[in-house]
Amino acid sequence: MNAVARIYIVSPRDRWEAAQRAGEFVTPSLASEGFIHAATREQVPGVLQRHFSGQVDLLLLEVDAAKLGDSLRYEASPRSGELFPHIRSALPLAAVLSINALPFAGPA
Repeated sequence: MNAVARIYIVSPRDRWEAAQRAGEFVTPSLASEGFIHAATREQVPGVLQRHFSGQVDLLLLEVDAAKLGDSLRYEASPRSGELFPHIRSALPLAAVLSINALPFAGPA
């Protein structure tokens, strides 16, 4: 997969609000797995269906991939082998280009 200019992160609103207070965005997966999960635009619908079904008050963060440097890596999902963007550091808020509310992610 060729690197893309923009990647996307699905986040609960409260995590984004905490990031604004802290000055950087982190997720539990950064501590437990060593990276923040992200997706390409085309991967977002599947990510919502697989990991956020039934959740409300979600945001879609649009991230400038060029601002992530070496912390951005495309790695294969153990489940499907599909390449996903992973951010191997806290996400600097300056890399976030836009924040959009997502509709309800469907039934749980």
